[in-house]
Amino acid sequence: MNKSDHDSIVIRFYEKISEIAVRDKRIVLSHDRGLLMRRDISHGRYVRNIQPRKQLQEIVDWLDLTASIKPFTRCTRCNGLLHEVKKI
Repeated sequence: MNKSDHDSIVIRFYEKISEIAVRDKRIVLSHDRGLLMRRDISHGRYVRNIQPRKQLQEIVDWLDLTASIKPFTRCTRCNGLLHEVKKI
């Protein structure tokens, strides 16, 4: 998602996912129905596809994000916005 200029994070532990989702009012996207059924997860979506490109298309379609995609404007490491630098 961050390659298409959408803020995203990847976390592998339930407690941390719940904590961040509640604190930052995030939508949880997961293949794990158990995670999505937790009481503290208020907004979530079960991602059906297992292939990354198809997952992205599924989420873009679900959230109607097509018009807002700006490829390669976020860092793939830290998710921060990229900015132009002058060449030397």
